[in-house]
Amino acid sequence: MKRPLTEMQRLQENDDEQDPLHSEQMFLTSLRDIPLLNSTISWEDTQDALKSDPRFTAAGDNAEKWFKKFKEELQMFMTFLRDIPWLNSTISWEVIKDALKSDPRFTAAGDNAEKWFKVFKEELMREDFFQLLRDIPWIHSGSSWEVIKNAIKEEKRYMAVENDKLPAEKWFNKFIADLGSKPSGCSTGYQMWHANGGNQPWLKGLLRTLVFSPFKWYRGSCWISVPHLIVFFIYAAKLGFSTYAVFTFGVCRDQLSDAITHGQGVLKNNMLKAWSAEYETLPYPPSIGPFAVYTIEDFIDRINFAVEGFYNIEYQATGHFQILPNDQMHMHFRYIVISDSIIEIKSTSLVPFYGLKNVTMKGHAVYEYDLLKELEHNNLTDVFYSILDVTLTAALHSLRVLRNGKFLCLQTQIHIEYNDNDLNGEVDIELKTTTKTVSCQRLNITTIDLALCEKNTGWQAICVFVLTSLTIAFDVFSFLTGLLLLGVYHNKTNIKNFGSYLLRWWSLVSVIGDSFIFTGQSLFYSENKDQVEKELGIFDEIAFFYGIGCLLCWLGAMRYLKINKNFSLLFHTIYYAKSSILAFVLCTGTLFVGYWACAFVTFGVYHPK
Repeated sequence: MKRPLTEMQRLQENDDEQDPLHSEQMFLTSLRDIPLLNSTISWEDTQDALKSDPRFTAAGDNAEKWFKKFKEELQMFMTFLRDIPWLNSTISWEVIKDALKSDPRFTAAGDNAEKWFKVFKEELMREDFFQLLRDIPWIHSGSSWEVIKNAIKEEKRYMAVENDKLPAEKWFNKFIADLGSKPSGCSTGYQMWHANGGNQPWLKGLLRTLVFSPFKWYRGSCWISVPHLIVFFIYAAKLGFSTYAVFTFGVCRDQLSDAITHGQGVLKNNMLKAWSAEYETLPYPPSIGPFAVYTIEDFIDRINFAVEGFYNIEYQATGHFQILPNDQMHMHFRYIVISDSIIEIKSTSLVPFYGLKNVTMKGHAVYEYDLLKELEHNNLTDVFYSILDVTLTAALHSLRVLRNGKFLCLQTQIHIEYNDNDLNGEVDIELKTTTKTVSCQRLNITTIDLALCEKNTGWQAICVFVLTSLTIAFDVFSFLTGLLLLGVYHNKTNIKNFGSYLLRWWSLVSVIGDSFIFTGQSLFYSENKDQVEKELGIFDEIAFFYGIGCLLCWLGAMRYLKINKNFSLLFHTIYYAKSSILAFVLCTGTLFVGYWACAFVTFGVYHPK
């Protein structure tokens, strides 16, 4: 049985026998079926769209004439719709049909009316979408669809295009192509830097300084902005030199810390009786109890031991220690005196003399001390019955050899405190030291005085100063420019979508980090310009500025990870989940405060014994 021919097959076999009116109707039907039909479509585009359609070939030589007639009717209908003042891109076909059903210009369109209305509505939405893109001041010929889509995703004009499943990305590409020819491959951003100045080119230029990246990989193309790339290399150099300075300073500070810590350990073992390594790193609460005394006899014995340990340290301790003429020990007593029912706090200072004696053993003077004789001579024999605290202060010189084989001469200020300020019978003992560098000539040693952390001086320090100054200037300019443009464009409807490009929080982080690095380098330079008489405690302050500054500088460098969206997944996740994160922090914070209050009241009163 022979299968019946379709309408298209009959047209192909009998196109010469077709009625001209029927052929025209079929051709017009094919025009209405063109997906990209609009009032501006050209005859060439129509030929390309219908060249394989048998209805088009059946029209023969009449095709162009019928097309022009069709286009005139379409344009008349579009003009008619455009003349309606209340018509917009959000209106529906049902509303239009009811409102215009009595208008002869509407009824003349016949079956084409609904199709042509959809074409007209799509043109309106396309114009609205283009206007939305024009409202973005920082858009340029190198903008990517992903960035722009993220900026306008909450705009009604974009959401309408998405809801109707219209080709938003294709329209965007057409808009970008109109801005300027898009170079292929890896090209410079110099053209993008100067393109589209508009009526206010200085604003466009400022916007590009904020929006552009040094380089960006997008759809197989590498986009490079030369000015931003130069700034990027300055930031990279600053980060490298700053990190090098931080690490070299850390190594140097570690050596100095060892010199101080080990020296303090020597003093504790020579001047604090019954001191042991168990007190060096205490658990809390300490299972062995505090380092303290509880009887007068033990109290006096500890003071005698400290005085003897100081005067005998030159020959008794390992290492090289010297007591110079000015390195004398002083004792300060603070106690309570009750007279005629009146309580008074008094203080007395003594220098060990009357209780200090020495004998020569193996060629060395060995000292012994009796505090009671000292107190008896000063009429203070009863002072320990109402003592608040006793403080021993002294100075000591020493020579150290660092890991690099160089020599360092130090002066250590010793401060030993026996404290019973609340008069509860427990006298806590603590030894503190303050160390500074001195000239080795004081110790009659001929050597070159060492410049501390010399790797952090010279041309490296100059590079850190210069580069941090430049990056601070760049970041301050960027941040202030963002605030200026935010004020200029504050009345734009989509400012909330691209406001994040203007508020340069990364620049603020980088400025703070660079300022810390600059401050740390300045402190180090001011302390290290004299090679002697430097208190080593200042290195802790320098380390604070160096460390915080380096951390913030590396955090600020993460802004350049936007070269590809996969590198910034962490920040995108935090950004889009910020409300949930804040809610979680609020919830856990509330629980923490409750548990902390409960634990403080329930377990706060605790005695280690």
